[in-house]
Amino acid sequence: MENFNHYLPIVISQFQKIQTMSTRNLLKGILVVFAAGAVIGMLYAPDKGSKTRKKLKDKKDDWKDKYEELRDTVKGKFDSAKKLGKDLTAKGRESLEMAKEEAEHLAWVKRHSDNQHIN
Repeated sequence: MENFNHYLPIVISQFQKIQTMSTRNLLKGILVVFAAGAVIGMLYAPDKGSKTRKKLKDKKDDWKDKYEELRDTVKGKFDSAKKLGKDLTAKGRESLEMAKEEAEHLAWVKRHSDNQHIN
């Protein structure tokens, strides 16, 4: 239990950072950089303009598929991290409640043992 309580604040802070990150913006940024690099590479290639335009048109579907695959992968990892964070938060609350109940019980026992010594 002690190890779990040690790592809980760290995990919760990391989870909160992940929650604030916009997955959609991250994916868009990755896609834009990837697409820009590919377009620049094709434009500097020694092909005719019509051939280059055809290559760009053909690559469009590939880029879309790669984007969707990347989006699904990142979304899956984000959802897993989100679930883990919720589970750890619930376990942390449960541990806190158990510790609170134990402290209340010990305080009750101490009060009653002190009262018996007085009488």
